[in-house]
Order: sequence, then C-alpha cells, then structure tokens
Amino acid sequence: MKQWYLGLAPRERVIVAGGGAIAVLSIAYVLAIEPLVHGVAEREQRIAALEQDRAWMQEAIGEVEALRAEGGDVTVPDDDRPAYLAVDDAISAAGLPRPNQLTPDGNDAARVAFAEVEFDRLMSALGELERSAGIHVTRARFDRLDDGFVEAELTLERAGS
Repeated sequence: MKQWYLGLAPRERVIVAGGGAIAVLSIAYVLAIEPLVHGVAEREQRIAALEQDRAWMQEAIGEVEALRAEGGDVTVPDDDRPAYLAVDDAISAAGLPRPNQLTPDGNDAARVAFAEVEFDRLMSALGELERSAGIHVTRARFDRLDDGFVEAELTLERAGS
C-alpha cells in the first residue's frame, strides 16, 4: 500500500490524503460526536417533559388538597369480592384493554400493569372503581406514550385495609 501511495504523482497524493482525512473525520463524527449531540438533545426534551409533568402534578396537588378540605360524606361500598375481581370487572366495564398483569395482593389489594392504555379512560375507570367498590390507588407509575396513552403500573387497595 505504501509503494502504491509513493508511486502516485504529488497532486494525486494530496487528493488521496485529503480524501482519507475526510473519511476519518466523517467516521469520527458518526461514531462519536453525533451520538453525543443526539443524546444531549434527547435529555433536554426529557427534562422539559418532566418539568411539564411536575407543573401539572403541583397543580393537581392543589386541587386534591382543596377537595380534601371540602370533606364530604365518604361511604365505603359493601363489596366483599376480592379486590382483583372488582378491578377486573371495572377494567372490562370501562372497555379498557386487558392488562399485561393483574395479580391479587391479599384479599383487599391488587397490582395491575398496562403496556399501553388511554390515560383519561383509565382515570375514569379508577374513579368508578373507588366509588363502586371502595378500592383506591395507593401506588402508581405512569410513563407517557403518544397521543394520551400511558404505560401504567398500579397498586390498588380497598379503603380501610
């Protein structure tokens, strides 16, 4: 290879060397610099989304505290079915997709996981479940997907448990 290079005319050597330098710089950019730039941009978008979520949650906290302050007459329905059966019935009644996981956690609690579910319909179903069966959310994790859908993991317990 060295003999071939030295056998080239001086002008051709400059062109080959310049092309090699451009190739090395291009490969370095594609393998090192571009992924870093892309990663920073993704993190900035993720931070912006999390800040929006945080602002929404702060607003929701105010609403929850206002509703708690109003008090109200809370009655616990007389539903003696195991919690996971009540949850399964509520999911079916709301027309939600089958969860990826629905497991009992004792008689008065259940764990539910959805890979993709419409957030608003899920919240309506959870509200109806609390009203009709006295089962409320004690732990929740949501990951936002596209167009109002979320990935959700919930722990639900019967009131007074």
